Amino acid sequence: MVRQSFLPRWMHRLYARFFGYFWLPCPICGRCFGGHEGVHLLYLNASTGQMVCRACRDEADRKNRKNRFIRGNLRWIGSGMRIR
Repeated sequence: MVRQSFLPRWMHRLYARFFGYFWLPCPICGRCFGGHEGVHLLYLNASTGQMVCRACRDEADRKNRKNRFIRGNLRWIGSGMRIR
């Protein structure tokens, strides 16, 4: 498994809890991660997706390409995402 950070997982969990981020299992590998650890999405359809951990980013990108949800179709505008 790819090492995601030099900090132990309990410190990430504490940070997520203290600042109000989620702490949930990754939908691909099942390893728990926090909402503060990056934005990597596995798209479920054209408008919704699930965050995945950093270690599963490449697998999520492969599944998105297979399902024709390419990251380039989305862009950040202000505080939210919109489809081009």
